[in-house]
Amino acid sequence: MLFALCIFAVAATQFYSTHKRKWLASLVVVLGVILIVPTFQNVGPAVSEMVLFGILGIVFLAIFLKWDILTVFFTHFLFVLMLESSSGWLVSGSPDLPAFILLVVFLFGNAVAAVLFIIKGEKEQSLSGYVPDYVEELAQEQRIKQELRIARDVQQSFLPVETPRFKNM
Repeated sequence: MLFALCIFAVAATQFYSTHKRKWLASLVVVLGVILIVPTFQNVGPAVSEMVLFGILGIVFLAIFLKWDILTVFFTHFLFVLMLESSSGWLVSGSPDLPAFILLVVFLFGNAVAAVLFIIKGEKEQSLSGYVPDYVEELAQEQRIKQELRIARDVQQSFLPVETPRFKNM
């Protein structure tokens, strides 16, 4: 399933780079998720699968456009975990209850880690010390180009506008 999502992400990116239409690339992803993904995950009748995976395709597309493909993979991983462990909380006395409890602990741990990362994260101003050297080199190169352009303009200003004409030459 992750392989299929990866293919759709690459196909949509390629489609967008060739056609320059975001909505068309988006349609490729959503249709791919609706038509191909149900073959990997059987959740019920065909109509309900198409509706469910259509919604899932739109959600994956929104996540892909807003953030990145790794976020889509993580979201899909959580979605499959919820589907697989749903009998743990839907059916009383189910043997899948430990899997569901593990999922809840996993989700809670990720939520706590996210909150801690947000609280303990560094401010944008403190990140200025991490400017890579190539950015500084690029700025230096731009300064040199600007100085050369100014020097060329100054030299050309000293040149005569017309070629002087001398008698007997």
